[in-house]
Amino acid sequence: MNSVTALSDTAENSPVTPAPSRRSLVQIGLLVAATAVIAAIVSAVTGEKLIFLYKEELHLSVNSVANLNLILGLPGYAQSLMGAGSDVFPLFGYHRRSYYLLSALVGSLGYLGLSTLHRFPYGTVVCLLMVTAAGYTLLWVIINAVMVTIGNRTGTFGRLQSLSMFVPLVLRIVALSHFGGYVTEHWSYQSAFLTAGMLYLLYLPFVCFLEDRRVSHGSRRAPSAEDLIRIPEDRARRSAVLKRVMRSPGLWSVLSFIVYLQLTPYIDTARTYYQADVLHFSKQFIGDLGSYGSVGVLISLLIFNVMSRRLSARAHIWGAYLGSAAIYVAYMALRDKPTAGLVVIFTGFFINYAYLCIYALGARICPKGAEGTVYGLILTAIGSTYLFSEKFGSFLYDYFGPSNLAHHYTIAHGWYSALWFGLGFTLLAFAFIPFLPSWTRSGRPLASLVIEPENVN
Repeated sequence: MNSVTALSDTAENSPVTPAPSRRSLVQIGLLVAATAVIAAIVSAVTGEKLIFLYKEELHLSVNSVANLNLILGLPGYAQSLMGAGSDVFPLFGYHRRSYYLLSALVGSLGYLGLSTLHRFPYGTVVCLLMVTAAGYTLLWVIINAVMVTIGNRTGTFGRLQSLSMFVPLVLRIVALSHFGGYVTEHWSYQSAFLTAGMLYLLYLPFVCFLEDRRVSHGSRRAPSAEDLIRIPEDRARRSAVLKRVMRSPGLWSVLSFIVYLQLTPYIDTARTYYQADVLHFSKQFIGDLGSYGSVGVLISLLIFNVMSRRLSARAHIWGAYLGSAAIYVAYMALRDKPTAGLVVIFTGFFINYAYLCIYALGARICPKGAEGTVYGLILTAIGSTYLFSEKFGSFLYDYFGPSNLAHHYTIAHGWYSALWFGLGFTLLAFAFIPFLPSWTRSGRPLASLVIEPENVN
């Protein structure tokens, strides 16, 4: 059966949803941009600082950091459950707003707890970072569900996704990357974490931009006859959509392709250690390199945004595949300060372009009424497998490098071994392409395709 069908509601007998007004789109755009900007500032304050906390205070190797990240990734593994909860079970009468507020408060609590520590016991650090990770994960589950809902109805998902990255990228290029290096070099851990906790509270006012219909009036009055009929019907409809999409073979085949690409060895932590221990880059210079990476990401974002409405499903598949492979080739040229900036620009471009293709593919298979669940499932696959891939790359870096005392390998040997292994592993993903659903081989623009869950093959 043809997988490309006319635009229709994926849930039987569901009501027609009116197209969002221009005002609604502007409000969602402001919400997405504001959330992304705050997240970028928090990342600048804590990102590099946490890596050196692991390295200098907890004395963790690259592989040990990867093990820690696997633990901290536990909230990420539950993204689909978080999405299902927000889709099916309203909190205080809302499917989105209440969860958004809760995520901001939880994220702030974890960082504020870290700011009170003067020593950093491993167990305490893990628990508090886990709290923050739970808040951050829930926050983006809600934001992504909103973007998918509005984006699929208006064909603007690519633009909303680009918006969530564009302004933060400009800020990183102009100031935040240098600021992150300055924070790592000069701020105490307590000051950095206190600032991050207070920044999380800035999310709270932006909930007013999140349009979300109240499904019940709670304790203010007894539910009306309309409430008693509508709420169970709404829950039953959403549950039916979930069951329908989870039986779709096409969903799982696309997800398998994404998971494999994500399992290729990732070397983000290893790169920081390599830059500090082999190339002898200062903390400030490592922070400044983030602006070069943001330039590469920004270029990929602009290109993808201009072409997104014309790119075919096939182009997205090949963009994800070739972009993932090109990352390792670019990193092989990272040898000194003169080459570092250009290398980081290229790797930033390839990493982000591959992700943009993956996210766009995932958005198109999300049925209305289950965006939080299905996109949460995709984000869970991306987030959890990323952590395993980071563990994979860190293991290779240590095994073929300084941890292998029997063979007296150098750190540089571990770096290049991880790169060559990662390139070969990625190229093997070609074997998945012939088995993907027929719509992924379509030459039609992805934005014009509406994929029915039961017809994806």
